[in-house]
Amino acid sequence: MTEENLEKSERDQYMRNYYTENRERILARRRIRYANDPEYKRKLTEQRRRTRQRKRLLEKRDVRKELGDTIRDKGKPMKIYNNQRTHYAIVRMFTVGRVADLIGIKRTHIYNWIHANRLPEANYVMKNGWRLFTEYEVHIIKDCVRRAKIRMKMRGYDFRMDKKLEEEIKTKLNALAGGVPADAFTQQDED
Repeated sequence: MTEENLEKSERDQYMRNYYTENRERILARRRIRYANDPEYKRKLTEQRRRTRQRKRLLEKRDVRKELGDTIRDKGKPMKIYNNQRTHYAIVRMFTVGRVADLIGIKRTHIYNWIHANRLPEANYVMKNGWRLFTEYEVHIIKDCVRRAKIRMKMRGYDFRMDKKLEEEIKTKLNALAGGVPADAFTQQDED
């Protein structure tokens, strides 16, 4: 653990302990401020409203269905064979930039995650060196990142790649064969 991370960890522990010891006093101050400060009251009301809306949206929507509409329309279709080269699947491929657009993060974040081994290297690379991700990999990454963003936002943190998110993405991506689920290889070459 680096010195900077150690200091942050110690500070976080200090802040947790401080809150635990002074919880009642802090809550009393918040109640008084809420009663007397209309701007503070409006801000909290707006935050609560947005949180309720976000929760309702999460309950209603099916991520795969939502992603399917946006991802299937774009991306370059390519033929990918299984390991035995007996079956293939037609899969849409996306560059790092397009993946970043679909996920809603900066392209440099994805490059940094790859270089730091927090995100597995792309299975496919074009002749010009561009990395390509399959639509299935994009589904997994987007779903995991979206849930992590919401989880962190609800706790008041900015989004970042944490260990939990890293492990979740790696586990799900490792279940794919060459970036494609095994049951997607349904077509055979006609020889």
